[in-house]
Amino acid sequence: MIKNIISKLHPFYDTLVPIWNYRIISNQVISIKLGNIVLAISLFLILWIIMRKLLVKLIFPFFKKKVEDVKTNKLIENLFYLFFGVIILAFSLNILGFSFKVLMSIWAANIFNIKDNPVNLGNLIIGFVILIFGLRLSKYFSLEINKLFQKRMDLDIDTSKNIETLIKYILIIIVILFCLSIVGIPLTAFTIIGGSLAIGVGFGSKELLNNFISGMVLMSEKQHKIGDIIEVENNSGIIEHIGARSTRIRTFDNMRITIPNSKLMENTITNWSLIDTIVRRKVVVGVAYGSPVKKVEKLIMRAAIEHHKIEEKPKPTVLFLDFADSSLVFEVRFWTNFEKPIDMLQIESDLRFRIEELFRKADIEIAFPQLDVHLDSNRPIGKSENG
Repeated sequence: MIKNIISKLHPFYDTLVPIWNYRIISNQVISIKLGNIVLAISLFLILWIIMRKLLVKLIFPFFKKKVEDVKTNKLIENLFYLFFGVIILAFSLNILGFSFKVLMSIWAANIFNIKDNPVNLGNLIIGFVILIFGLRLSKYFSLEINKLFQKRMDLDIDTSKNIETLIKYILIIIVILFCLSIVGIPLTAFTIIGGSLAIGVGFGSKELLNNFISGMVLMSEKQHKIGDIIEVENNSGIIEHIGARSTRIRTFDNMRITIPNSKLMENTITNWSLIDTIVRRKVVVGVAYGSPVKKVEKLIMRAAIEHHKIEEKPKPTVLFLDFADSSLVFEVRFWTNFEKPIDMLQIESDLRFRIEELFRKADIEIAFPQLDVHLDSNRPIGKSENG
């Protein structure tokens, strides 16, 4: 029975072998057969599926427990996929017909030279991969180191952010220098490039350097902190982010404004909450001549005391300011604790509404511009002395 099965399969085998051994490429360097292509693709897919299953079941859950940041977890997953994918691809190419000797010669192929230092393809690929992953990991490690500082030193938010930014830039510089050493580019090579581009970069990066230094000064002096309410160039809002180049402000209309750090250093900035949020405000009102001034004082004081957002201490003050042309001018000064500038405008508006209501009930007239005209009744109107 076995002989019958073999005899039946023999013609199929005789037909399949020439197809399997059919040479797609054949030269002194490499020889690729059709069967090798099928075997290499099959091996790559099988190993990829097995590798993916092992990573998802065993490796990735471990990192998810240790690393909270979702983007960093995704980056680590991609790094593992890339690492094992390259290994599987190398084995598949070897089965395809590319010997490890050929692969190593391609990997070591010289791309260009910098000051007699060869830069090969493999090192260039490794350096590029490390740069991409290193930049992302530098952000993660700066955040983790910052958390460690916060736990041990009990830092405030702004100091913590400054430390995080500084650590991130230091790690980025280390990653870039490490990648350059991996690729084989000596740092002395940049002296030649720097010399040729010094003038152009000097003019082009003037503003960038100015904003960067201004950002470092802002972070160190803490004149403006995240969460402060500031007013700059007729724009009021809350500071959301202070970066190395610019500062982002969220206005009270919920719009975002990006201001170069140099503007915050050069212009006059009103910071409503630098030390605290308690400010003194005033409301001016004029009453008609003949009004009972003592009663006016009591009513204005009553309106100020009744408002729940006006501080009891220091107590509001009512001043009789002036005998104006058309009115007796009074001013009430009060202290209030605000969360945003619109609060102050709202309190002043509420106070004016209440003063007007109290004056109306007490029959006290709020003054308006008036002009008294005196006529000489002994002379006809419209005629001059000369007739």
